[in-house]
Amino acid sequence: MKKTLLGFTLIIVLIAFLSSCDKDESLTLYGGMEYIRVDSASWIEYSVDSIFLSDAAYPVITFDTVHYEIREVVDSTFKDLEGRDAYRITRYRRPSSASAWRIDRVWSAALTSKYYEKNEDDIIYVKLAFPLEKGSTWKGNAKIAPVGANAYLKDWTYTCEDIHQSWSSGTLNFDSTLHVIQHDEENLIEKRFSEERYAKGVGLVYKRILWLEKQNNLSNGWEFPESGLMVIYRVIAHS
Repeated sequence: MKKTLLGFTLIIVLIAFLSSCDKDESLTLYGGMEYIRVDSASWIEYSVDSIFLSDAAYPVITFDTVHYEIREVVDSTFKDLEGRDAYRITRYRRPSSASAWRIDRVWSAALTSKYYEKNEDDIIYVKLAFPLEKGSTWKGNAKIAPVGANAYLKDWTYTCEDIHQSWSSGTLNFDSTLHVIQHDEENLIEKRFSEERYAKGVGLVYKRILWLEKQNNLSNGWEFPESGLMVIYRVIAHS
């Protein structure tokens, strides 16, 4: 009787464990590292729109849009200042698909069991912190001295908004993506927002930055900003 009862108890525990695994699938199967790709010669291309808003002729708001394409290539590895394996990322830029690629700048990245960091023009962002699940938070700008031109980056708390969600760029579809809100702050006259989305096996596929202001019509929310900048990256091709 005792053996029968013990066997029954073990079955109940096993069922409960499997059930909890189903509920926590994002944690057990999608820890975050699979959303980064840094293998040698991997590349990704983006369509980029930089939109500048001006209220110099208010109530007329002018929009100046600069469109271009960016190609990022992981072309070599090296040891960074902390002795870690790091990846050199060469960024190319062109005004349109009809133009030739030209080297724009060189960035780098480091991927460890705890973090994915990216060095962009000597500013190191902790893009992801592992393991990840919906609701995870971390200080993504912890390695940035928040002084001078970088003062605005102080105390940003990155949040994993969603994980293992399907998403479309408009031209490409992805079965599993990770959505990170890097910053979201607004009041009556300013809006500061930054987000990134990563696709499993691909890397960064979408990025949006909103740096908006207004001084006149304060009652219509942020559907009608008056000045500032919007930058949007969308993936258009990848290896």
